[in-house]
Amino acid sequence: MKSIKGIKWFACLAALLIFSLLIIGCAPTAAPPADTNENTAPEDSAEETDELKLMQPLNLSFAHFWAAEHDNTKLVLDAWMDAVSEATDQKITFTRYPGGTLLGSNETYEGVVNGVADVGASFFSYSRGRFPVLEGFELPGFMWDSAEIGSRVSWDGIQQLQEQGLLKEVEDTKLMFVYSPGPQNIATTPPVRSLEDLKGLEIRATGLCAQVLEALGAVPVAMPMNEAYEAMSKGVVQGTMGPNNVLEGWKLGEVCKYVTESTMLYNSVIFVTMNLEVWNSLPEGVQALIEEVNNEIFEGPATEAYDMQNDRGLQWAIDECGVEVITLPEEEIERWVSKVKPIQDEYASKMEAQGLPGREVLDLIEELVEKYR
Repeated sequence: MKSIKGIKWFACLAALLIFSLLIIGCAPTAAPPADTNENTAPEDSAEETDELKLMQPLNLSFAHFWAAEHDNTKLVLDAWMDAVSEATDQKITFTRYPGGTLLGSNETYEGVVNGVADVGASFFSYSRGRFPVLEGFELPGFMWDSAEIGSRVSWDGIQQLQEQGLLKEVEDTKLMFVYSPGPQNIATTPPVRSLEDLKGLEIRATGLCAQVLEALGAVPVAMPMNEAYEAMSKGVVQGTMGPNNVLEGWKLGEVCKYVTESTMLYNSVIFVTMNLEVWNSLPEGVQALIEEVNNEIFEGPATEAYDMQNDRGLQWAIDECGVEVITLPEEEIERWVSKVKPIQDEYASKMEAQGLPGREVLDLIEELVEKYR
């Protein structure tokens, strides 16, 4: 009997075990645990990282004419170089040549084209005649109210013209970005409240500014900015054209008594550009990183730094030197604009005679000024 009972007990135990396994087998399958280390970075970021790892360190020369301690150097140009180095994990570094130590201000663009410098910054206007289409972004008759407006209109317009294939003159380098130092106001010893006050005054100016003053009835006197202080203090000239930062930077607030806001008279454009062969040698992912830096610097210090400098310079002249600011009434502004509008017409005719866009550029600038004001 004990043997039979043992067999029955064993059979029951086996049946119970089989039943339990069947229940477990029918249970729903549990979801796999979430991958807490899931990589959410975009695929292109991974590609950029791989390209950076494989990239050999590259040191680029950067040439410009501003002093090493100038606000534009520190706030914009140095900031751009530092940001590029950081974005590329120090794979791209820079040897800096400020103060014209490698290339003069009027040599910079061609120096970058020819590889004397890998990157350079200067004014387009310092190479007069080299950038005929871009001269449109300097013309009077538009309300260049601030450095930010001048910067946004210029960079937006230049990119649109590039996309349309209408800007061959800068295709031999890779533009990083452009920006503006702000409008040119008239700082004088006698007050200028109307065209009649300006007539016959001798005003320091060069290039297009001289043509603008002549159209307004003034007498332009060609001389560099660093001679303006002595010339005004001795009465050789009665004023100068320039952005408000020169009032403090060149101490012109000490020798002028009035600043007439004349933002409709002139805009100038600073470029930061890279040698085309150097740019094309960079992996696409690294180019993308630099383009991100370009946008960050343009949207930050490039569009802000000069307005801060100009506001500070004007306030210094008011507080420390007692300079009076003259704001022209709207009807007087219209009189000034009507006097300089023919310069726009001359530009359009000149461009069209060369088979270049003229009126199209002026219409684009007008549209963008309205957009950003």
